[in-house]
Amino acid sequence: MESENGGAEQAVVLSGRLFLVVKFEKEMKKTTENNRWKDIPGYEGFYQISSTGTVRGLDRIVKSHSNTKRICKGRIMNPVLGKHGYYSIELNKLGHAKLWRVHRLVAMTFIPNPKKKPAINHKDCNKKNNRASNLEWCTLKENAQHALANGLMKFKTPKRIAQYDINGRLIKIWPTQKYINAPGVSPACVSAVLQGKIKCGMHKGFQWKYFD
Repeated sequence: MESENGGAEQAVVLSGRLFLVVKFEKEMKKTTENNRWKDIPGYEGFYQISSTGTVRGLDRIVKSHSNTKRICKGRIMNPVLGKHGYYSIELNKLGHAKLWRVHRLVAMTFIPNPKKKPAINHKDCNKKNNRASNLEWCTLKENAQHALANGLMKFKTPKRIAQYDINGRLIKIWPTQKYINAPGVSPACVSAVLQGKIKCGMHKGFQWKYFD
């Protein structure tokens, strides 16, 4: 028997179904985007990584010392957090183990690097966010510029160094230690004087101090 307001009920049901379908499609799209898996270059058939930075080992057949074969089941691997704030993971292939930073594996796998840039930036400055969309290849100079621009690295103004004679008269001010080229003077020894490792504060008959 049809309800008097069957049309309204049908509209509600249809609306609900449409909502569920749209929600399901969005969740599927999100899941698909979050779980794009690819073989890690150099570890094809052994390990894969997702575009979000999750590493998994693949099912494979391995030989024991007695030459018997067994199936090694694949699994999601747990990275370790290093002292510098980056996630790392150890990959093993044919008995050779190597520790990799996860963000480098993601970049190697998902981000083209035609100019062969050596370093990788975390765009949002979060070292734990290893999504492919958050990473970019860069030069060492670009990496340093990114760190400076985002307050991750402080620019240190080189300290000038003053050279005095034995009576304390100023002879010369050097812009930095590496520019010291006075005859017979060793920049390494000057550094030792400045750090207090040479107690007399002298080197080659001269006093050396930081010049404020």
